Amino acid sequence: MDVRLRRKAVFLVGDLAECQLENIDKAEMPFFSNQLFLKSLVDLTASSDLDLQEKVLVAIKNLLQLRTTEAMVFKEFCRLDDALERMKKQLEDLMLDEDHREYVTDVESLRKEVEFSFQAKLGNNGANIEGRMVHSQLKTRVEQEQRNEIPADWESETDRLG
Repeated sequence: MDVRLRRKAVFLVGDLAECQLENIDKAEMPFFSNQLFLKSLVDLTASSDLDLQEKVLVAIKNLLQLRTTEAMVFKEFCRLDDALERMKKQLEDLMLDEDHREYVTDVESLRKEVEFSFQAKLGNNGANIEGRMVHSQLKTRVEQEQRNEIPADWESETDRLG
């Protein structure tokens, strides 16, 4: 399948999940908790296309916030923890390229958010996750604002914060 089509499809999944989060009083779409659907999404983290990986992370982050998604499905069936670790190593290698460092750093920050959300959902089975997500979103916002003001060596600053 064409990578552009995959990007669009994954973007739509993330957008649908975000829409569901905004309309919590409505019933969640059943495919959001389908194991094969979730696994195929997690498997896309192995793509060599960084833009696709970013869209997958956004979609997974939104899906992890839904009530009907189960952390153990992401862990046991989808192997999300392994996928996130592989992605971390890949991004570390890509950081060596000066031309893409800023974008790779943004994707790594998003990967950390997904990892945090995943661990929170595993640990709490959804309890108190909304508070943690707000904290995570605020932390990301602060990091984004700092990036506009901090010189080229700002990666060390985000490492210190994160």
